Amino acid sequence: MVRVGYLVSRFPTFTETFVLDEMLALEALGAEITLFPLLRERPRATHPQLAHLRAEVVYSRFVSGPILRANLALALRRPWRYLRTLIETFARVAPSRNFTLGAAGIFLKSVYIAHEAERRGIGRLHAHFCTHPTLAAWIAHRLTGARYSFTAHGSDLHVDQTMLAEKLRRADFAVMISRYNRDFTLARVGARWAERLRVIHCGIDTGAFAPLPPRADAGDGVLHILCVASLRRVKGHVHLLRACAQLAAEGRDWTLTLVGDGRLRAELEAECRALGIAPRVRFLGQLTRPEVTACLRDCDVVALTSVQDARGRREGIPVSLMEALAVERPVVASRLSGIPELVEHGRTGLLAAPGEPAAIAAALARVADHPEEARALARAGRARVLAEFDLSDNAARLHAALAASPG
Repeated sequence: MVRVGYLVSRFPTFTETFVLDEMLALEALGAEITLFPLLRERPRATHPQLAHLRAEVVYSRFVSGPILRANLALALRRPWRYLRTLIETFARVAPSRNFTLGAAGIFLKSVYIAHEAERRGIGRLHAHFCTHPTLAAWIAHRLTGARYSFTAHGSDLHVDQTMLAEKLRRADFAVMISRYNRDFTLARVGARWAERLRVIHCGIDTGAFAPLPPRADAGDGVLHILCVASLRRVKGHVHLLRACAQLAAEGRDWTLTLVGDGRLRAELEAECRALGIAPRVRFLGQLTRPEVTACLRDCDVVALTSVQDARGRREGIPVSLMEALAVERPVVASRLSGIPELVEHGRTGLLAAPGEPAAIAAALARVADHPEEARALARAGRARVLAEFDLSDNAARLHAALAASPG
C-alpha cells in the first residue's frame, strides 16, 4: 500500500480542485494520504467532493507549542543535521527575496511536518507546486531522510527557478503537468535531469462529464459565451471583454457569463461599463461544480483568454477547458504554455494569440458562423480529454511512480 504525506500551499481551496481530485483518485486506488497544508484556508464555500476525502488533514500554525517542541526535539536528537539544514536552506534561497521570505515563514513548520511524518511512519512525501511546498518537503528530506517528489504546475515553475535544480537532485521524481513544463525545466536545469521528470497531465473525472446536447435555443442568433476562471490577471479577462466589444461593433449579438471571483472584479466591471457592454455581461462569482455544469449546458462556447503577466506568471493547462471539452462545448483559448497540448488549433478547438482581442473576436465569430465545425471540434476535444486527461488514468500513473519509489 502506498502511504504518502501530501504537502500543499493551502487547504481547502475553492479553485485548486485538481489537487483534491487527484487525492480522491489515489485513495480510490488504495493510497493512504495524510495532508499537510502550509496554510489553512477558510473559504466561504467548498466543493461537495471534499466530503469524500478520507485523508487526515494536519493543520499547523506558523509558530505554536507543538511546532517549537518538534524543532527542539529534532535539534537535540540531530543537532548537526538540524543546523546544517537551517544554514543550507537560507543559503540556497538567498538569491530570491520571495523564497527567502517564504523560508523564514515555513522553516519551523517544515520541521514540524518532518517530525509528524516520521512519528506517523510516513516515509514518502509528495508536494504540489515547486515553490514553498516543495521547499518544505526538501527540508523534511534533509532532516529525516524522508523521500519526496513534487508536481510543478504553472506560475510556481515559470516565475522563479531558485533551488529548482537542487530540488530535482534530491527528489525521487518530479511530475510536469505538460510537455511545455518539461521542456521549460530542462532548458533551465540541464538535460541530466530528464530521467527524473514525468509528464502526467492533471485530469478530470471523465465519467462525471457526459456530452451535452446543443443549447436549447441555439438557433436564436445569440452567441452565449462562458468563461470559468478566477478573476486574476493571468486569466486575461480584459482581452475577452474587448473582443466581445469588437463583436458588438460588428453587429453581432452575444452574452458573456463569467464564473469565478477575485480582486479584479471591480476593475473588470468598470471595463465593461467603459466598453458599453455591461448589460450583456454577467458576473456570477464562485460556483460549485454542479452549478458550473449548468452554465455549460446553457452556453455555446467556452473562452479562456489567458496571458503571461509582467512577472512571468502563466497558466498550466486549465481544468475548465478540460471540463468544457468533456461535455462537447467548443473552446477558444490562448496559444500559451501547455494549453495547445489540449486545445490543438483547428482540431480540438480554436487558439488565439494571447492578449489580442481581434484574434479572440475572430475565433468567437468562427464558432458562431460555423456551428457544425464547432461541434466537430468539440467532439474531437472530448476524445482528446478521454485519451490524455482522464483523472483515473493519470492518477494511476502517479500511484505507480509513488509505489516504485523507496519510502
